Amino acid sequence: MLCRQLLRCARAWQPLLATSTTRSASILSALNSSPVLISSNNDIYTNLALEHWLYTNIRFNQDGDGKSNESVGIHFNHPILLIWTDEPSLVLGRHQNPWVEANLGLVNKLGIKVARRHSGGGCVYHDENNINISVIGERKLFENRQENLRFLANILDKKYGIKCEPNKRHDLIHSATGLKMSGSAAKLGRHNSYHHFTLLVDTDKEIMKAAIREKQQDFIKTNSSLSTRSSVINLNELKPGLTTNQVISDLAQAYGEHYCKGISEQPSRKSKTEGDEDDLASLTRIKQDLMDWNWIYGMTPRFKMERVVNLVDRGKDMSASFRVHVDKAVFKGFEIECDEPSISAYSDRFKHLVNTSFNYKDAMVNVVKMLQVDDNNLQSLTGYEQIFATHLLQMIHEANF
Repeated sequence: MLCRQLLRCARAWQPLLATSTTRSASILSALNSSPVLISSNNDIYTNLALEHWLYTNIRFNQDGDGKSNESVGIHFNHPILLIWTDEPSLVLGRHQNPWVEANLGLVNKLGIKVARRHSGGGCVYHDENNINISVIGERKLFENRQENLRFLANILDKKYGIKCEPNKRHDLIHSATGLKMSGSAAKLGRHNSYHHFTLLVDTDKEIMKAAIREKQQDFIKTNSSLSTRSSVINLNELKPGLTTNQVISDLAQAYGEHYCKGISEQPSRKSKTEGDEDDLASLTRIKQDLMDWNWIYGMTPRFKMERVVNLVDRGKDMSASFRVHVDKAVFKGFEIECDEPSISAYSDRFKHLVNTSFNYKDAMVNVVKMLQVDDNNLQSLTGYEQIFATHLLQMIHEANF
């Protein structure tokens, strides 16, 4: 009986967070019937917020021993599976640099959203035909990543005759072609963990390829996590006519059957003095944080841009290394290294840019102002300073386009 309830709920596609008025009670109600949640919202920030809310607000009882932290409002004896798709979005790993990973100019022009998730790993492109699957559970679930991918591979083989296998990087690789079908990342916390992975059904590979940079730009030096570029294949290319909705339905049914076996009791919600409004407010705060420019761009690890500038001084050819330091998406310093000390000193003219934003529009405007010569301005740039300012403009532009 319980299994049938789980499958009906999975097939029903619970409309989680479909509107701003949806309360977290609908999430808990769905979880009371099924271990599978399917979000009807295709906003990347909402779906990442829901995933993080589940990860931080639920405790999972190891081996169903019934032990739980009484200070935590919700606990379960089984993992939760969250499935969703997004509007076109570019999602960075927790420790990545968007100016290294993405063609931001094109991304902004096409209206593709940029997000930074809480897990590590590489940059990925989402759209309505790239399924996102997140397995959320207790801490030891982190060790089951290969098992999660093998389970998915078995579903694809059984349902569609598509054979694939996980590699050491926790990608899912199509056996016949060697092409990537799924990439994954994970987060490990004190109590919980989650493993989330994509599944390409009919993603626009041309936009994906254009939005994600093919290789790192030489003038940007960084220790941020770098993505590994791979050739990919859609399920639809292997089984024409296969739709995203069909795959989601089949995944929900298979996972519902799988997790149903281990459920010994209905999950419960501990009594709290706060109401569901507090949970909704928490979800809203998480979403707002994920949308914040200071999170998406400001959490970028420190990096520098460096360029060799060729100069002529009193008929003598020379060169100077021009370095621009950026931390948390803010200019932090400028260096000019040259055998001629007087040229190195020109770096002082850029000091007023320190602690200003590396946001493309703001940065370009601030540097252009330096180049605007005013006859009444005794501080207008010299010829060498104009050269360095022009190179700075070029680096800012190339970092974005």
